[in-house]
Amino acid sequence: MDIGAIRTALAVTLQDACGVQFYDRATQNPDPPCGMITVAPFGADVTYSSGANLRFLVLLLAPAVDLGSGQSTLDAWISSTGNKSVERALNASHELGGVVESVLWSGIDAYDTMSLSDGGTTYLAVRCLVDVLA
Repeated sequence: MDIGAIRTALAVTLQDACGVQFYDRATQNPDPPCGMITVAPFGADVTYSSGANLRFLVLLLAPAVDLGSGQSTLDAWISSTGNKSVERALNASHELGGVVESVLWSGIDAYDTMSLSDGGTTYLAVRCLVDVLA
C-alpha cells in the first residue's frame, strides 16, 4: 500500500472534478479556493483480507474575504449532487483509477473558519472524511 499514491490519486480525481487545485499533501501557502489531502487518524487493526482500511482528510479551503461567495463555493463542494460535488466525484471514480479497491465519502467533520501555519490567514474551511480500502 502506497499512501502517497493514494493521496495523489485523490487529489487528481478531485481536482479534475472540482476544477480547482488540490494538493496531495498539506501545504503552508495554499491558494484558495483549493483542497488538501492528508491522512486522518485510523485504527491500525482495521484490515480486510484484501488490504487495509485507511481514512483520509480532505480539507476544502475558500477565501474568507467574501464570506457569502466562500460559503457558496464550499456548499457546492459538499453537496451530494452537482458538477463540483466531492462526494459525486468520489462515487464516479470509486477505484481512483485502479490505485485502490474502493473509496467511500464518509461525511463532514467540520465546517468553520480556520487559520493555517501560513502567518495567520483565515480561510473558510470544510474537513471531509474519506475512507479507502487499499
